Amino acid sequence: MCWRRNGGPAPPAAWFRYSRDRKGKHPTDHLAGWSGILQSDAYGGYNRLFDADRKPAPVISAGCWAHARRGLFKLAELGKAPLAVEAVRRIDAIFEAERAVNAATLVQRLAARQEHIAPMVDDLLAWMRESCARLSKKVPVAAAMAYSRLIRV
Repeated sequence: MCWRRNGGPAPPAAWFRYSRDRKGKHPTDHLAGWSGILQSDAYGGYNRLFDADRKPAPVISAGCWAHARRGLFKLAELGKAPLAVEAVRRIDAIFEAERAVNAATLVQRLAARQEHIAPMVDDLLAWMRESCARLSKKVPVAAAMAYSRLIRV
């Protein structure tokens, strides 16, 4: 699990916690009493953290674009999945837009995200929904897109 802070002039930070197994109780125990934004993959062990009735408050899932991109990139590399190639191109454009505002202030990053990046994400997700509607859920590119949509909150 990774916690990242990038809302001010301090450098980003990450917190890692090891567990001997993948039981879902570990994230709940590790983060008891904490609330905030958690960037993670779609591991089901985090789900209880997002419950609306969680105390002190539900954790907000930020998802992880790198994890979302990974399955699509593997398919795109094979050159046999044009939808995966297009999805990777769109995600890479989002990454590029984020890199362009990395050194900006919190207010500037928020403005750029609202004005430019959020519409790119919305367009990507709408395109994925439309593309998946025409595919069997068993097609690997549809599964990779479903993962991307699952972690987007």
